[in-house]
Amino acid sequence: MASSTTISEHTIKIVEVETGVPFKEVIARLDDEVNKAGSAGVVDALRGAATEEEFVAVIERTVKPGADFLFFGALPLHSVLRFGVDSSGGGILVYTIGNPLIARGIIRANARAAYSIPPRLLVLEVNGGAGARVHYHLPSSVMGGGEGVPGLDAQLLALDEKVARLVGRITERRPAGAAL
Repeated sequence: MASSTTISEHTIKIVEVETGVPFKEVIARLDDEVNKAGSAGVVDALRGAATEEEFVAVIERTVKPGADFLFFGALPLHSVLRFGVDSSGGGILVYTIGNPLIARGIIRANARAAYSIPPRLLVLEVNGGAGARVHYHLPSSVMGGGEGVPGLDAQLLALDEKVARLVGRITERRPAGAAL
């Protein structure tokens, strides 16, 4: 059987939120929101789950109460710039976050969405660390494509809201000493 190649165009929406909250504070808030400290070994634990109940229990004990996502990984891309002509750049971190319970409903409705799951956040240091810029692909713009699939649009819009809420919490200005 001969192979077949299809190329299709797709419009992706990229959300950018700039804040005067210091870069290190944005990262610290993000680490807290996605329970980075408590997420070690979560992928292995999910793989090792023998039942639906065990799978759900791993997620429920890992996701911070009141939050929607857990931590899968962070890639410090600023480290690739540390040598060479321009080695003075600021922080560039790509965070991979997600929630398998949210992901599976979307993947069931549109298997091609798996290419963009789990979502990622790009956090850039600006103004010498005095601020940050957070970028992400709007989930509904990259995980859609399941036209006519009942419930997919609602799931994607709900995910858009959850990611926006997370980014809002890590970038909002707060009075000194205010709690998350």
